[in-house]
Amino acid sequence: MRIAIDNREYPVAELATRSFRILPYDGDLIVRQSFGFTMILNIDGEELRTIGRGVVRALNDKEGLVAQFTPPSPAFDKKLTEHVTRTSSHLHPHSPASGKAAKKR
Repeated sequence: MRIAIDNREYPVAELATRSFRILPYDGDLIVRQSFGFTMILNIDGEELRTIGRGVVRALNDKEGLVAQFTPPSPAFDKKLTEHVTRTSSHLHPHSPASGKAAKKR
């Protein structure tokens, strides 16, 4: 999975159903900034792309960029939730990207 911000793609370090972490991140966003992005998922050999809006919740060298986002559509949200549920280890529905790290502002 990748996230494209300002025409630059970043690998996703953590993914939850409403948040993601990019590490490392070297772009120009700042905490509490709203931004547009393209989410790029490979699910069952099919590349899915969707445009979304997010808000930066944490940003530093150690944690990278942590952002909350609104699912762009119910159909994509369903596929994303299924993908997060199926994947293991660093991509899971209750990742630290939606909790502890987001509180460190």
